[in-house]
Amino acid sequence: MADGRHERTAPMPARGDAERPLADAELDVKLTELVLPILGPGWLTRWRQEMDGMAGATASEPLLDLLLGGVPGGPDGRPVVG
Repeated sequence: MADGRHERTAPMPARGDAERPLADAELDVKLTELVLPILGPGWLTRWRQEMDGMAGATASEPLLDLLLGGVPGGPDGRPVVG
């Protein structure tokens, strides 16, 4: 403090954890900022389509294929995996 006193408080959980979850809109912004530059708009569109369909989905293969498909555009032009 300005007068030289020190005050201690308990640490606050990070935003986005179970105690302080992000709203859906905040999650979408974070996903877009992190994923778009790496995986591109096509991947992000497909992710959103898969997630929109998850409530009525009977199989998870399309989502798993998307998640495990790697990052397009490795140095040799092939997907980057693991």
